[in-house]
Amino acid sequence: MCTKLKMIEMALFAMLWMPSCGQSQALNELMEQGEQYFKQQDYSKAIDCFRRAAEQGDAWGQDDYGCMFLYGTGVERDYKTALEWFKKSADQGFAEGQYDLGRMYHYGLGVEQDYAKALEWYNKAAQQGNAHAEKGLGDLYYEGKGVPQDFELAFQWYKKSSEKGTGEASNMVGMMYWMGNGVQQSNEDAVEWFEKGAEQGCAAAQNNLGYCHENGYGVEVNGDNAIYWYDKALQQGDSTMKTNLAKICYRMGSFYYGQNSDSAFYFYKKSADLGNDKAQFKLGRWYEKGIDGIEKDMDKANHYYELAADNGNLEAHSKINPYLYERYMNYGDLVSLEKAAKFGYLEAQNELFELYKKKGDFTLLEKAAEFGNREAQFELGNHYYNGENVEKDYIVAYEWYKKASRGYEKAAGVLDDYFETIVSKMTDHTEMVGMLTQAAEKGYAEAQFELGNCYYNGIGVKQDYGMAKHWHHAAAEQHFCKACFFYANCFTERIGYFKPKSEMEALLMYDDGGDRSQIISYYSEVIAGGCIDKNVYKTSANKFYGIIEAYYSVGGMNKEKEAILKTIKNLLQLD
Repeated sequence: MCTKLKMIEMALFAMLWMPSCGQSQALNELMEQGEQYFKQQDYSKAIDCFRRAAEQGDAWGQDDYGCMFLYGTGVERDYKTALEWFKKSADQGFAEGQYDLGRMYHYGLGVEQDYAKALEWYNKAAQQGNAHAEKGLGDLYYEGKGVPQDFELAFQWYKKSSEKGTGEASNMVGMMYWMGNGVQQSNEDAVEWFEKGAEQGCAAAQNNLGYCHENGYGVEVNGDNAIYWYDKALQQGDSTMKTNLAKICYRMGSFYYGQNSDSAFYFYKKSADLGNDKAQFKLGRWYEKGIDGIEKDMDKANHYYELAADNGNLEAHSKINPYLYERYMNYGDLVSLEKAAKFGYLEAQNELFELYKKKGDFTLLEKAAEFGNREAQFELGNHYYNGENVEKDYIVAYEWYKKASRGYEKAAGVLDDYFETIVSKMTDHTEMVGMLTQAAEKGYAEAQFELGNCYYNGIGVKQDYGMAKHWHHAAAEQHFCKACFFYANCFTERIGYFKPKSEMEALLMYDDGGDRSQIISYYSEVIAGGCIDKNVYKTSANKFYGIIEAYYSVGGMNKEKEAILKTIKNLLQLD
């Protein structure tokens, strides 16, 4: 009796909880209306329908409302809000809600990543036959996340999902055959499943199928089919396929070139329209030369050359630059001038700098420098060095001087002892150390050496031999002459600060790393300037020479070594 009463009580409770037939019908109609608005991309109305249904406890509405927050469709993306609504839907046993909740745990969206919970919710949805959840289970078993890796189970779940029309699952079955994971490797079987996934609308499967047709894996090489499937994938908005499609179209154009000019032109143009610079250059030549019945048209030729140049084709730069420069000279088109300068046209770069000098427009100077005019780079370095039109920045100035020094002698002279000169003129030592630190961290050897000196002597920073050693060694590793001399001299003078491990290492620092000629020159400058006592110099120079002599003696002396030693001895002014 009690059991019967309990059953009646539960039935009454269920009746009170469940919406009435009329209410259920109204909710269904509301959801169908929302789905219609969604298809029409009227997201504000769709969201309103889903929200109203969700707030009335409709599991379908709760899931769809959560999806709007998951993808940021019509609302700001909010994973936590999506998670809340998926949880409400899943708790009511709605399979799609369970799947969506599972993938939130799978990928850690709005919640800490938890593969065990993902597995739990995927299982619940899969038990109701949800194809997406079956694919999710396949992924977990394939990757071994939350469960031991099991290719056989992954294969089974992917196949189940595939049979219900999930293209991504079909693609994964194909990939398992392709890789031979859990099944016998077979390109032919892989192609069969890629075809199935491609027909089901999976962009990845379409791309994979295109690749197989392009390269003859599991099927005969067929460029037309490759293009067809790459194009299908591209139409779905998968931009990663664009390069593949452009490439195969270019190959097809090259295949038909010399055999069928119409087909060759068709594929070259298709490739060019997809951004392939080689195809764009090819069309430029066709229009320039009037090849294979194509009427000469310099406007079209320059159009394609310009596109190719914009995409980094160096051959196109040489073709388009005179045209761009001429367009500037005839029509005052500054954009064309800047583009020619960018493409490395020396006359255009020089003209930009001349325009700066005439007009004083700082942006013209910046562009001339950016596009490679050495004098402009030097001038821009001066602006940063002196703080004219820009905030003073010794490091940026150094970088522009360095670029200019590749062809402008004046800049090379400025770089000699650059940071040493700045250090000598800066009175704010804290600011100086900050500047040197930035430069040293960028890898500039002279700055590293000067920063090491600051730490060694406690200038602008607390004395720290460990940091001094770090920066001096960093500069020596880059073969900076003074750092190598300092490092090696620690050995020859038996300084306890830090020492090379052996005479050989000291020699490498002196001779190889420091560039022997620079170090000898340094020795000569020191004694000539009266910086140290002559006897102290001779002692140090003799030690240096002794190490080199010992090094050259290894393996026996010869006339060449003797001549080098004699030269070094003379340069060091030794008896």
